[in-house]
Amino acid sequence: MIEFDPIEQLPRSILPRVLTVHGKYQGPSLYRAMWPNGYLATRGFIADYCSYERFDEQHGLIASGRYNMVITPRIAFASERLFGMWRDMIRNADLAWVYDSDDDLWSPDFPDRQVEIFRDMPEELLTRERYEVERQQRLYVLKRVDALTVTTDHLAAIAGNFTDAPVHVLPNLINASAFEAGFRLRRDIQPLTIGWSGTKRQENDLEHVAAAWRIVAENYPDVKFIVQGWHAPILSGAVPLDRLYILRGVNVEEYPAVLRNIDIACCSVSDDPWNLSKSAVKYFEATLAGSACVVSKPLYGQYVQHLKTGMVASDTEQWVQALSVLIENEQLRRNLQQAARGVVIANYSLENHWRGWVAAWARILDDKRKLGGNNHAPEPLAATRAPASAATG
Repeated sequence: MIEFDPIEQLPRSILPRVLTVHGKYQGPSLYRAMWPNGYLATRGFIADYCSYERFDEQHGLIASGRYNMVITPRIAFASERLFGMWRDMIRNADLAWVYDSDDDLWSPDFPDRQVEIFRDMPEELLTRERYEVERQQRLYVLKRVDALTVTTDHLAAIAGNFTDAPVHVLPNLINASAFEAGFRLRRDIQPLTIGWSGTKRQENDLEHVAAAWRIVAENYPDVKFIVQGWHAPILSGAVPLDRLYILRGVNVEEYPAVLRNIDIACCSVSDDPWNLSKSAVKYFEATLAGSACVVSKPLYGQYVQHLKTGMVASDTEQWVQALSVLIENEQLRRNLQQAARGVVIANYSLENHWRGWVAAWARILDDKRKLGGNNHAPEPLAATRAPASAATG
């Protein structure tokens, strides 16, 4: 990644003026659009974001002359006509087009995994065939943009298998000041609590956590348990109902305050190649919300120092031991959380690493300038068509 120092003295030709058009998923939109763009706007950069809903509104923004780059996170166009409209709109304005993703949306096992994860959700009507169409649509766009930005080195390596466009790693960074500003003074559930927060995921991510909760609930009858977001049956069924609190999913403004109810947070994924593409945002959020964290060795182990910034567990026995130690030692909980907060702010916050985003965008603009603009000739969409609906992000 190119470094510019000072960043404020970038040549005008590669000073990013960015519009990010994000999709419907709150988590990716928050980390890949709202937080970085909002923070950069406070630093004086043109870094706007909007939701992908009305083509006429986006057309006016893109054609305004305000921007030199448009970023489309996770987008999959629903028809050949819609892709062509967006392609022509961006190319006619001579903007750099960047695809962004925080997950592996391109590998062949994507459709099967999606069907497996969402099989019990009545509102999820997509079949494997339609997920495969969506995957092909994303691959088609991926091959025709000027650059790609992703969250991890592992995800960058995967993306490189599907496109010749330059791939830049822009890690997920938390807007610490904005997140901590969302706290309320009063918490709704009094200590001591153990909790998990997240969206729908594969059940084996939580097997060790659920098994440990069952044992801990028997050993510590005064401890309460919280499940926030997706009401994971494997967790909800592991503890007595009278000590279980189910907290609904909330919007991004309410989310920090909800997490304040959790004293000991469980951050866990299974040892699955799919999870290697992810980043440790749940650990960042729980830490800034005031929780001491127990985390799985897969994924989170590279972010957490055992007994310094959290506790790392690999199996049910280690999860039980870690949770038990933290239940019995309030001072250790406090020490781990405070140490972890310092590391998160120092290493994973926008406040300290926003320059990396600007530098990557500047490199993309510089590469486009050196190439003399867009080299991607218009082509028809792949033979497989998406369902007749709005584009997804």
